[in-house]
Amino acid sequence: MAALLLPILLGMAGMAVDVGGYASDRRQLQNAADSIALAAAQDLPDATAATSSAQSWAAKNNVSWEDVDFSVIPQDEDNPNPKVVVDIERSHKFAFMQVLGLGSRDVSAHAAAVKTSPGGMGGLTPLAIVAPVPAPGTTVPIKLDASGGCQTLAPGNCLAIRIDGNGSQYYQQDLTYGSTSTVCAQGVANCTGTAPTKACPTSSTCNPENGNLVKATKDGVNYRLANTDPHCSSFSQVFTSLPDGTYHLVSQCNPWLPGSYRSLQVLVVPVVTGFSNGNSNPVTIVSFALLWLNGFTNGGCSGGNSCQVQGTFVNANLTVNALAGVYDPTSSIHFTRLTE
Repeated sequence: MAALLLPILLGMAGMAVDVGGYASDRRQLQNAADSIALAAAQDLPDATAATSSAQSWAAKNNVSWEDVDFSVIPQDEDNPNPKVVVDIERSHKFAFMQVLGLGSRDVSAHAAAVKTSPGGMGGLTPLAIVAPVPAPGTTVPIKLDASGGCQTLAPGNCLAIRIDGNGSQYYQQDLTYGSTSTVCAQGVANCTGTAPTKACPTSSTCNPENGNLVKATKDGVNYRLANTDPHCSSFSQVFTSLPDGTYHLVSQCNPWLPGSYRSLQVLVVPVVTGFSNGNSNPVTIVSFALLWLNGFTNGGCSGGNSCQVQGTFVNANLTVNALAGVYDPTSSIHFTRLTE
């Protein structure tokens, strides 16, 4: 009986080994396809640079470029975001199933990734920047005060907006911790805002928060400055400049990555079309901007009319918790995402 069953048992064992090896090869190939697509998408819309990155990451994953079918799909009316598509197919050799006449079988993987701009997100700082966004590296006031431009911008408005609710308590809460509600950029069809209508009448419009808001601003900004980890407490620690004029956000200081240092000086703010007088004329959100919180101008927020906040604008590709919108080359935030 043992002699009769031995070939069957060996065949079953061999099949288990070969099937397991095939599944493992398929999983590794899919991981390779995903990493190649994400790496290449970082360089979009430059097809040449994206192809070069794809080839580099194929080599890092021990994938022969001859086994890769790589394509770049540009942004057009049918594709709101530039896209890369990666298909890998190669032969997987079996060890034991050859005795059954099956020496090898093709194994394949598919991945696609887009480069996009945020279409909507939460965790926002309730300070709105009037479009167009300054050039990367520019340091400007991001919250005005009565002596520094509030009346010039629009009577009663100092760049503060409402997101989670009306009043200085909501403004301070959002300035300290980031908004709990989601707001959307204008024209993003697949985004649904969650802010209360008294603060934001529509998904992409929010009311201004009038006044100088000295105490709320002082407490909120001081909290962020005091609670940022020392590893991420300076611009040079958090951002590195790239040859193309953009910046790289160091992963250990990326507040959207699990396990990163507490870096509360990295902010995302809404970009709006402009302010009108009073607080009953909502501003329209057109995009989002990334910036570094420098702190107060003139040494602090002393009370009265003196409480102006300063920030440095950054243009970067990063990992961020945001809804994919439409790729905007002028946006200061871009991120890649697997779509297939």
